[in-house]
Amino acid sequence: PPPPVASGKKFVLLVLPVHAGLHPARPSLQKLFVKGVDYNWHMDAPLIAAFAFARNISHRTLSALSVSTKLILPSRPRPKDVEQLLIKLQVLQPQFILGLGQYSRRDKDKLRIETQCSSPEKVDYKIDSFLSPSTNAKFAKGIGNSSCNRVCFEIIKAVKIGLFNSQFTFVHIPKTFDPAAAACEIEKMVVNA
Repeated sequence: PPPPVASGKKFVLLVLPVHAGLHPARPSLQKLFVKGVDYNWHMDAPLIAAFAFARNISHRTLSALSVSTKLILPSRPRPKDVEQLLIKLQVLQPQFILGLGQYSRRDKDKLRIETQCSSPEKVDYKIDSFLSPSTNAKFAKGIGNSSCNRVCFEIIKAVKIGLFNSQFTFVHIPKTFDPAAAACEIEKMVVNA
């Protein structure tokens, strides 16, 4: 049976008692803000939830990855799109969040594991990556002022205030990379994490 639902202006509040299938690290009552998310409440949280931006190499790479939870943002997400992503991540409560974006500037020889993002006020925030660079990847600080930066900042902010207890990494994929090769390299780094 579905959990009890209390409706608010902006979100639906679900209060869920713990039962055998839920993640053991969660509290006895779970309060999650949910809006239009399809989720099996009797399953454990996914190990990795990955997201990418539509219609570019990050989307094609995500399609090639073997992760069970794949989320797609519009290529130019509006604040509402980012809010919906955060809500889905809050519901899913994955152990790891993997963000993928397209990189088109100089220095396009390797995948870029971003180590910082910036707030709208240009304050830098560290991204504590759960991945370590491989042969075809490196740590980088070039996330810029893009949609990738905005989404990363919102996720880091959400982690800091406790909306979800996940480790987060963002990988920029040069647009000249082969999506299957990028997916293979990311999966190797995940296995070695």
